[in-house]
Amino acid sequence: MTTPYSNDNQDFSDLAHYTAQSTLYPLLFKCDQFALTFESANVSDGGRAAILDGEMGIDKIINVQVPMLHGPLVFTIQERFRRVKFDGYTDLTITEYNNTTGQLSELYKMVAGIFVYGFFDEKTERFTKWVAADVNKMLYGIATGNLSFNKQRNSRSNQDFIGIEVSDLFDGGYLLSGINKHKWGIKS
Repeated sequence: MTTPYSNDNQDFSDLAHYTAQSTLYPLLFKCDQFALTFESANVSDGGRAAILDGEMGIDKIINVQVPMLHGPLVFTIQERFRRVKFDGYTDLTITEYNNTTGQLSELYKMVAGIFVYGFFDEKTERFTKWVAADVNKMLYGIATGNLSFNKQRNSRSNQDFIGIEVSDLFDGGYLLSGINKHKWGIKS
């Protein structure tokens, strides 16, 4: 059992992923949106996309065209967008273990370079707050005990997840972009 599927959830995710392409990613890469091209990966697409998403935790591949370079730079992205009703939370969450199936979850398969996490208001089609974390640094911080986290269970999906305070990610230099301290409740 995974998180129960619903058309409403799929529509929300699709809109958030699409909106991120024209709003978040130009900010993240400090470029015009036309310098970016996107490839989405989804298990249901089969083939390469299924391996990228299902086994490697990669939702998107972004090619960034940089002036004076012959080709684009390639970035792998894991995305998690939550509904705005949850934006009072100040942590970034990563699924860890599915207690129903006994399978390891996102934390163990995440090889994307960047984890983009935020809260999306589908009515206004805007992100209320978001961050982009350096996945390798974040995993290294967890492995070495330099980045604290708490472990919880989502009773709806019977999955364990870890929560990492965005303030800890900010203070430890794990974030690439997207921090608005006030929106995340971080005092200067």
